[in-house]
Amino acid sequence: MNLYTYSGIYLADNQKLLIPTVNCNGLFAISKANQSQYLGIFNEASHPLAWMIVASHQIDREIYFFSFYQFCFWKFNLDTKKMEFVEYYKCDESFLVTNVELVNNQFWIFSNITTIPILIYDCYTGKVSNLSWDCITDHEGFSITKSVVYENKIFFATRKINNVQLAIVDCARKNISYKPIVDAQNIDTLTVYRDEVWLLYLHNNGKTVVERYNINDENGLIIPLEDSSIVLNDQEIMYYQLIMYNNSLYAFSTKDNHILKINVKNANTKKIVNHQLQSNKKHMSEFVMQSIQKVENGYLIYSPNLGYVQLFNIENEELKSLNFMIDSSEIDMAYNTLLANGTQTLLEKNTDDMEYFFNHVVCKQKINEEYSALIGYKIYNSL
Repeated sequence: MNLYTYSGIYLADNQKLLIPTVNCNGLFAISKANQSQYLGIFNEASHPLAWMIVASHQIDREIYFFSFYQFCFWKFNLDTKKMEFVEYYKCDESFLVTNVELVNNQFWIFSNITTIPILIYDCYTGKVSNLSWDCITDHEGFSITKSVVYENKIFFATRKINNVQLAIVDCARKNISYKPIVDAQNIDTLTVYRDEVWLLYLHNNGKTVVERYNINDENGLIIPLEDSSIVLNDQEIMYYQLIMYNNSLYAFSTKDNHILKINVKNANTKKIVNHQLQSNKKHMSEFVMQSIQKVENGYLIYSPNLGYVQLFNIENEELKSLNFMIDSSEIDMAYNTLLANGTQTLLEKNTDDMEYFFNHVVCKQKINEEYSALIGYKIYNSL
């Protein structure tokens, strides 16, 4: 079965990928030889979709997997192979965890509503503190971009029509400051390189621009892009993340699986496309990029809609598909473990996976009436 995931982490010491897959509630290890191993489930959470993982981080021999839908994480020990569930904050509001950054053994956790503060989890003490969003008072339509860590600071942009701001969180001083981007209709993404913030956004004049902002200077330099066919809008975010390399910015698309190369010297642009995926129109229309991890030979790209992980070699500008597969026996083990634990995360909104479950999984335990009703409810919502 193909592998679908929002997030993952590459372990350089044994050259394995740890993948919390959305095929089912399960953690899998994938080796370079394309051998899969089922490691366990993300259980004990109260939200039925808490096992959807938004971010994966490593501290020594422990991997932290953070939930999208609940303020919790699972800590997996690479030596003991044991999984520990931790709920670090309780909240009755409906929310999504969007960004999780690790700075000096503290996790900084951002959600999509500002009535919930920025949460700070200390890995040593297990204590949680928080940081107010400060001057943001109008919460409707609020969201933030992908965040970037640079010299103990976290950079991101707030997205709100007529109120786009560059936000800088000082992790040492535990404060947040804002710089209005007055000419921006909507900001897509940003990166930080050598004391400079680079922002890609739609200007009020309708042009897509790159703005360079020196952290130590109040003035920014706006660079209009030569290719006027690049269009961003506030309804559909097209570029998810920026990376600077050799005087060029690489903007990762969320729509049609291309990487836009922007030469910051002359504003020329070039598209780098995965031709293998280009022929798959179904995946082309559904492509969503969720997580990117820097590795020795490039960047690993994790997306829930592809069915595989991609490797972008930035030096030769090649985009390669890594067609990892999960063994059917491992999937069977995962589904049977779900039933044995009575978890509420059995089926997803993927009809192929549901069909696989009913056709292939042999369960020794009789499903009770309450759980049968849950299955029917999930099938109904997936149609």
